[in-house]
Formats: sequence, C-alpha cells, structure tokens
Amino acid sequence: MYRAIRPKLIELTRPVIDFLNALDGEKDHPDRVDLERMVLSAERQKGATPLHQIPASPRFTSPERAPVPKAEVTNAIQYARPAIQVAKVKKRLKVKSNREVGEGTFDYFYRAEFGNDDE
Repeated sequence: MYRAIRPKLIELTRPVIDFLNALDGEKDHPDRVDLERMVLSAERQKGATPLHQIPASPRFTSPERAPVPKAEVTNAIQYARPAIQVAKVKKRLKVKSNREVGEGTFDYFYRAEFGNDDE
C-alpha cells in the first residue's frame, strides 16, 4: 500500500519541501526576514483574514519572496600552532577564540602584502 501512495505523497509535498528548503538556504543571509517576524507582521495587519475563514486549497503555493543576493564565496583556512604561541597572539589581538586569531593573522598578512586592495 505504501508503494502505491508514495508517488502521490511526493507530488503533494514537493512544493512545501521546496519552500522550506529555500527558507533554509536563506537563514544565513544578513538581509533575510525571519519567518516568525513575517507571520507576526501579517497577523497585525488590518484586514487579516482569520485562518478558519480561508478556503482550503488542494495545492500549496509558497508566498512570493524577493530573490536573495548571492553570498560572497569564501574559503576556510585551518592551521595548528603551539598553544603558548596562540595564547600570546590572542592577547595581542585582544580576541578570545582561535577562529578570531586565524582571521586576525590572515587580515594582518593580507594588509601587509596587499594594502587595502579587496580583490
């Protein structure tokens, strides 16, 4: 029985899954609007229709959303150094995490070699 209804389940849920995947892809974007804020804003609007008055729809249609600008391509850099040296650099850079040490040392090198050239 499951095999018989599986294709229909996939067909019916695909638009919802696509919408949720798109929202998930936007979660790290700085200009995104939280779904919760969007819902709360819609609830406060004048003329909002109570849920029980909205007719049932046989097909899910996601709300229109503005296209998300492409995120800048980044690369992760990882290296290891003795803990004593890392602690000294943390203190000098006035940072608390190893990640900040890596970012700080990379930025220092980049500015020394390339100045303020961002390309």
